[in-house]
Amino acid sequence: MTGNLRFSSLRDRWYFADEQDEHDLHCGDPIEIEIGDRYYYARIEWCAEGWYAIFHEDDQRSDAFVLMRNRTYTARWIYF
Repeated sequence: MTGNLRFSSLRDRWYFADEQDEHDLHCGDPIEIEIGDRYYYARIEWCAEGWYAIFHEDDQRSDAFVLMRNRTYTARWIYF
């Protein structure tokens, strides 16, 4: 399901929105975020400094990406 990753200051959390619905995201939730022309698998996390996404290249490496509250990211929600 493709849509947008947005921040809600009222709920103080990120959510995924598509044409039909919205889903609040919680720590550990998986999502794919579009960077350039490709989607990257990530999980959403929170710490005292704010919300971020952790991208996994493989078992040996992962990168963190700080989510900017004033940005909207194209994303695919992964649901189980």
